[in-house]
Amino acid sequence: MRIRCALAGVLTLLFGLSLCLQAQVPSPPKRPPQLTMDDLENRSASPVSSSREIPSPTGTSDAAAEASRKNASGPRLMSDAQAKVIVEAAWKRMTGVKSGRLEYLNQSSAGVRKMLYEFAAADRGRIVTEQEELVVIGETAYVNESGKGWKKTTKEEQLKSSDLTFKFFANYSSERTAQVQLVGEEVIQQVPMLKFKVIEEDGNSNYTWIRKNDGLIYKMESSLSNPERFIRAIYSDFNSTILIAPPV
Repeated sequence: MRIRCALAGVLTLLFGLSLCLQAQVPSPPKRPPQLTMDDLENRSASPVSSSREIPSPTGTSDAAAEASRKNASGPRLMSDAQAKVIVEAAWKRMTGVKSGRLEYLNQSSAGVRKMLYEFAAADRGRIVTEQEELVVIGETAYVNESGKGWKKTTKEEQLKSSDLTFKFFANYSSERTAQVQLVGEEVIQQVPMLKFKVIEEDGNSNYTWIRKNDGLIYKMESSLSNPERFIRAIYSDFNSTILIAPPV
């Protein structure tokens, strides 16, 4: 089966969830959160479990976060304008990463979908789901659908994008962002993080964690109500040695 899911499309969908309109409300559909990965949904696994327990983004609640921002340390440590500059700068730094990994999770009442994406260079990447594995090396692509064995094809056949780096995941839009708030600080895996709440023009929001040591994005989370789902993207292994070789 020819797979024409484009990483540019893959990535546009990554940040472009198709949300349904509220029932009987004749208003135009909202633009989905900048966090989403629907373009990669075409390559994500079918639901592997069923659950109606849609989690909220981890960490402090909105009310507690606001109290923390205003009261915990006395005066606010950062204005919303400063917070917005930091988040935008972090996404710009992500476009310069030479290699890395992304773990994606999309949980809804239908189940859980997971995907691993990694790249070792601008022309060398790998996408793994429960249904499919795709390896791209230069202009050559290898596809293994449902464990049926590897098929050699072309990068052009599989992906429209010529660049497999995080550039296409760094889809932050200052124009679409209404407000950015510093929620607080957290330590994750012994790495200090700044946690921000990003509120978009259409009211959708997500939480973004930025590593204090290098200013790179560590994690994004968002809970959506229509349709109800929880989305998480975790970025890791920046500029590390990631081996992506042709399958045997």
